[in-house]
Amino acid sequence: MPWRFQRRIRIGKGLTLNLSKRGASVSAGRRGARITAGRRGTRATTGIPGTGLSYSRRLGCLLPGAVLMAALVILSCGGAVAGPSVTTSPPTASTAAQVPAPVTARSSPAPSAPPTVSPTPVPTVLPATATPRPETPAPRTQAPATPTPRPPAVQSLCGAPTNPWGYNFCGGPVIAAPPANFCTYFACIANFWNGRGYVMQCRDATFSKSGGISGSCSSHGGNSRALNPAH
Repeated sequence: MPWRFQRRIRIGKGLTLNLSKRGASVSAGRRGARITAGRRGTRATTGIPGTGLSYSRRLGCLLPGAVLMAALVILSCGGAVAGPSVTTSPPTASTAAQVPAPVTARSSPAPSAPPTVSPTPVPTVLPATATPRPETPAPRTQAPATPTPRPPAVQSLCGAPTNPWGYNFCGGPVIAAPPANFCTYFACIANFWNGRGYVMQCRDATFSKSGGISGSCSSHGGNSRALNPAH
């Protein structure tokens, strides 16, 4: 579809500047009587407003068209300056014969609706329902009874601190060579590993390795009792 450009600019009362791709033209007049002058010549258009009937004629010379355009401008401005009056004669019978009669649109018959065809019902075939087989419950397997473990017998340490070796104060032989981590479970004195005797508890609840030697636990209130191994 080709592009079209057309614009009208009003430059005065009854005077219009027309712009398009073909060039510029000037129109003067009012509704029913208008003259257009442009590159392709001068054309006069007359008509009856509101009826859609008009008559357009190309003028043979630019001078009469220009004079007629000036007269129309003066008439459109209200006749402030006296000038020659221009009378536009109504179209004659021969001219009116040239105007084509309006074409009356013929109403085309509305298309008839096609007949509605009812679909033939198709019987629905239901699938055969399979009879469910009874499920045989699986036999339950009983887990073997787990024997309840008996709690370990609590060994009496006769007041000694809890330790992994079962050292106690229940009497018996003495301990001359305690393990290396002995002081982790017993409160040893500062010079515990310098002693040359057996393990002895002092009166302040600390432990010394000078049992059986004179002066053991002298700085801790004296000897209390010897530590015994597990039976």
